[in-house]
Amino acid sequence: MIKDDIPYPYVDMAVPWEEYWTSRSNKLKKHLRCSYRLIEKIGAMNIDLNIYNNSQSQDAKKIALKKMFALSLKSWKAKAGIAVGSSKESRDFCEGLMEIFSKKGKVMISFLEHKSVSVSFVMSIIYGNVSYFFKTGYDEGYAKM
Repeated sequence: MIKDDIPYPYVDMAVPWEEYWTSRSNKLKKHLRCSYRLIEKIGAMNIDLNIYNNSQSQDAKKIALKKMFALSLKSWKAKAGIAVGSSKESRDFCEGLMEIFSKKGKVMISFLEHKSVSVSFVMSIIYGNVSYFFKTGYDEGYAKM
């Protein structure tokens, strides 16, 4: 059953950063500042942000998906059998999303890296200036981060 009256969280990509940031609660800003300080202590963090549309090669898209699938198998979701890389059906679904939305909109796959090792990912669909988070995952070995 689909309920149309439920508000879905989203970020309007057309809103300038400063306007977005000032609209956020003080509680969220405090939480993010604490998280940022923790990341600074850990050191050597990097965000590998990749946006795919018609201009990227099929090989580049496949490499990003393979990296995402492999990382998903290092999470608790793999033990439960629900990681995005756990089944051919799930991998095929994500590959289909990449194929369709990289033509009609954009697909963003970002990796958080620690000392050049990918520790987490997020896959989003960007359509009509809105980013829809689709899949997230992380390496359980880095859960304390």
